[in-house]
Amino acid sequence: MIRILLVDDHPSVGEGTKTMIEQDPNMSVKVVLSAVDALESVNEESFDIIMCDLNMPGISGLELTKRLIQE
Repeated sequence: MIRILLVDDHPSVGEGTKTMIEQDPNMSVKVVLSAVDALESVNEESFDIIMCDLNMPGISGLELTKRLIQE
């Protein structure tokens, strides 16, 4: 099973993308709406792939990526 964390501040984009990806039975997607939620999620669970929106309020997707690499 491939575990994906999808970070997008637009719920409809996140849920729509999740629906498309999960058509593959070997993929499982968790959607979170902010970088803060993403940082909490990676501390609680492990993911194979993290996909994030670059333009989010507060912590951008680029800043989130930098923080995840540092951890």
